[in-house]
Formats: sequence, structure tokens, C-alpha cells
Amino acid sequence: MNQPIRVFIVDNNLLFTEAIAAILDAREEIVLVGLAANLDGMLEKAPSDAIDVVLINTSIEQMDTAQLIQNIKEELPDVKVIVVGLSYREDDNLKFIEAGASGYVFKEGSIADLLRTIELVHCEQTPCSPKMAALVFTRIAELSQELGQGEMLQQAELTRREKEILQFIVKGFSNKKIAHHLHIKLYTVKNHVHNILEKLQVHRRQGAIRYAHENGMFKGFQFLRLLGNTSSSKLGQGKAEGLEKVNPVISTFLNRKIY
Repeated sequence: MNQPIRVFIVDNNLLFTEAIAAILDAREEIVLVGLAANLDGMLEKAPSDAIDVVLINTSIEQMDTAQLIQNIKEELPDVKVIVVGLSYREDDNLKFIEAGASGYVFKEGSIADLLRTIELVHCEQTPCSPKMAALVFTRIAELSQELGQGEMLQQAELTRREKEILQFIVKGFSNKKIAHHLHIKLYTVKNHVHNILEKLQVHRRQGAIRYAHENGMFKGFQFLRLLGNTSSSKLGQGKAEGLEKVNPVISTFLNRKIY
């Protein structure tokens, strides 16, 4: 028999907490660990390893709900947080997810929705409506763009001509072909290539191509062709790793099953 899910409720609305507590207490698959008005009260009443899921209400008054979620995740990183009473305000919903919430139940949701969410979240799954999924993936696209911009700032300071020549290197041009295309001397191209490799701290042209790829310097069909040996799954993995640097919660969301 599976171990029951240990749930703690954090809210300063006594009517809400007692009503939800009575419902959960009657379920065989759930054990109500305790009730508290804030995080400090929860930490005093239950050890960190005795809680699987924390329920919080968006109407809690003592602090910003997103900040409370973040504080809970900092103190108890393995605990899953479910936000109850969620509205359809897009900014708030994304803010709660980014703060570390693992699941949610809308104001219009039922007790059945709450029980299903607790079960799914405990099993490392994420219940997600089509509208919420659209919001999350829009945010992921924004984070991806922010990541690309951040990485561009970290790139080596190449001159305009060096960037131009690096782009030809990425396209697979030889030094001779670059010189012909730019109408400059071959030795001039060689000097530029030497400077590019030195600035990028790589020893060969392939290293420069890899650097350009990892930093998103040149995007287009010719670049994808040169990287044809790299599987789409690996490219996806690299993007997920980059997103994790920007926001680990969003990355975690991507790695879960969505229902």
C-alpha cells in the first residue's frame, strides 16, 4: 500500500483552513499534518521531512503570496506547493509558478480538482489547463530571448570585421574563399582568423564554430546545416539547460508531465 500524502495548510483564514482540513482529514490517501497562519508556524509544528505538499490560499494577508511560496521553497526545497483560489490574472499566475508553485486550483475549481491536483503534484506531475500552458510557454519564449541577449553581452569583443569573418567561418568558407568574397588579401584573412581564435581562446576553427553556436551569434539555415550532426534532442537539451540558468522553476516545469 502506498504511503499517504502528507499535507500542511498555510493560511490565516480560519474558516478556509478548517473547511479544507475537514475534507482532507476524511481521505484515506491523505494525512493532514497541520495548520498554520504563516511559514514560521508551519516550521514550528512539523519537521521538514514530515511534509509532502503545502496548500496556500492566494488571499493570505501577511505577505505577498509569491514571496511566501519562495520562502517555503527556500526552507523546504523538496516540498510541493499548491496555490488554491487562483484567479485568471495572467501576471499573478506566472509569478506564482516562477516563485516555485508546483500546482494550482482556480477559484472556480471543485474539491475533486483539489484532490486530483494534490495527487498529481505528489507524483511529480503538473496539472495544467490549455490556457495556463499557453501562458507558460509564452514566458519560456521570453526567457529564451533574454538568455540569448545575456549571452551576447558575455561574448568576446570582436571587431566588426572579425565578426564578419567569423560568420564566414561558421558558413564553412576557407580563408581563400573569405579573401575572395571580401576582396582582401589572404594574409589579412589569416591575421583576422588568428585574432579571432585568440580572443575566443580556442585553437581551431571548429572551436570558433562551436563558440558561435553556444552563444547564438549567427542563426540561420546554413548554421543548422553545419551542425547537422547534432541531433535535435541535443539542441533541445542545450536550450533547456540555458533556461535553467535563467529560471530553474520554468526548467523544472518543462521536465514534468503536463495534464
